[in-house]
Amino acid sequence: MYRLLYLTIFILLGGCAAETEFQRLERGFNEGRTVFAEDLGDLYRAGTGVNVDKLEAYKFYTLAARDGNLWVNTKLGEMNLYGEGRRINLTAARKFFLIAAASSHGGGHGDGMAMVHLGRLYHYGMGVPIDKQMAFQWYERAAHARAPQSYYAIVQMYLDGELESDSIQADVMAWTMIEHLRGAYTCKDSRDAKKVYYSLSRQQQLAAAKNATTFFFAEPDRQYLTFKSAKELLENTFDGFFAQNFECRESDHEHPGALDCCV
Repeated sequence: MYRLLYLTIFILLGGCAAETEFQRLERGFNEGRTVFAEDLGDLYRAGTGVNVDKLEAYKFYTLAARDGNLWVNTKLGEMNLYGEGRRINLTAARKFFLIAAASSHGGGHGDGMAMVHLGRLYHYGMGVPIDKQMAFQWYERAAHARAPQSYYAIVQMYLDGELESDSIQADVMAWTMIEHLRGAYTCKDSRDAKKVYYSLSRQQQLAAAKNATTFFFAEPDRQYLTFKSAKELLENTFDGFFAQNFECRESDHEHPGALDCCV
């Protein structure tokens, strides 16, 4: 009797395989939960749990956009920009990026990554005439929207001599420091940050410290500085900050890249 019971349970369990993420989302979408459209697009685009299908990805992204998801326009723009499942269409890419950049989520900024892409279009003359000032304006907006790629783009423009105005140097330094604390930069970028810092006047260094502290505390749920270190930053600019954070720290695995052996 027990053997029969165990056999029945085994058969039942064997016939009820766990539902995959793709199956769950597909079922939900078919049941009318259109909010799953973007996620399905992501799975088709990456080939996660299903074969890669760029056309299906584009279809689901389009459905998500029509359903009111404005930020998904960034992904539609990227697929046009890189020619994913279609011919490269820079005009269409720019259109989608502009929609996403103008959108807001919870009263906040537009999509920062869309702004980064717009900056790159103007920076390198992709579908539009090269316009370094316009590129910087988009990168700057992206930085305020907390898009990490924008910080690096701005610093590189400054280091490459592509920005004429000295007034942005303090912001360049502030954004650089934010990314270093996030561990997003390489050791070369760390040395570039030092180069930027030591090229600033004392007044600009103080402004950079103030801007950095303002940016850090604008995100209360993601504190990168303690109150004490923020106070020291304001009083001593980045001198002590470099000494404490850009030394070789092979044992520090929580912040790979920027904080590891950047001497």
